[in-house]
Amino acid sequence: MNREHQGSDYEQLSAEIRAVSDEWGPGVQPVFYLSSRTGEELHGSCVLITYQKRFFAVTAAHVLKPLHNEHDSLFIGGQSRIRSVAPPLWCESHPPAEKRSRDPIDLAFFELTDEQAANLGEVRWFSTSDMELSEGEVSDHECYVAIGYPWRKAKSRPANREHRVLMYSYLDYRVDIRAYAQLNYSETKNLAISFNRKRVVSRAGSGVATVKPHGMSGGALIAVEASAGRLHVHSRPLAGILTAWHGGGTQLIVATRAVVLLEALRKMIPRMTNEK
Repeated sequence: MNREHQGSDYEQLSAEIRAVSDEWGPGVQPVFYLSSRTGEELHGSCVLITYQKRFFAVTAAHVLKPLHNEHDSLFIGGQSRIRSVAPPLWCESHPPAEKRSRDPIDLAFFELTDEQAANLGEVRWFSTSDMELSEGEVSDHECYVAIGYPWRKAKSRPANREHRVLMYSYLDYRVDIRAYAQLNYSETKNLAISFNRKRVVSRAGSGVATVKPHGMSGGALIAVEASAGRLHVHSRPLAGILTAWHGGGTQLIVATRAVVLLEALRKMIPRMTNEK
């Protein structure tokens, strides 16, 4: 939470952020890889999606970069333990990019079998009715809650295959439109909110310098409205998939809009079906 929210309504607003995280956070899960040195390592986040009665985990394409072939191991979190899932992986990138700075979309997803989806336990699945689909102008006063799993907040005991991860949620406003063009983003394809990690108010109400949000990539951007210390979640809350963090003089978090994800799924479903 940015310090500008600190004041008489802070406790109520903090509780509201927790409520948003509690409601929609189960639809955001950590992504692990199997390391020969340390066992499973947290590498990013993913959002659980249902589409045409099929189950998908959506993340940022760069989160899946370590996967080189079908023998590499990928795990995602669930209600009580991590579960192995098998690619194939499907990526959406315009244009195809060698460098992330040239890839403003940065989306990837993989399909889960019915059994794999059931094994995740009592998680939340976002549907198309939960996705914010407008490509139009968004008010400068629009608020968003970013949800994901920073790997700096993860602790593991490889010998016991125990993992403790912390879901991180952050509230702030959409950045000025001029920032999009400066960083090679499109207002109709991307969303960006302010993120100054050295000017954050914790749930305890104190000013803190929070961790760098590496690992939140692939997480969810939830659309809300803030008024008098209260947060009202939009009827279509999933605004985008987190893809990038810019520090230095920029200080923002970027997401690819949900409408781009939906279009990617529409294009890929026929191809995925034909290749089965």
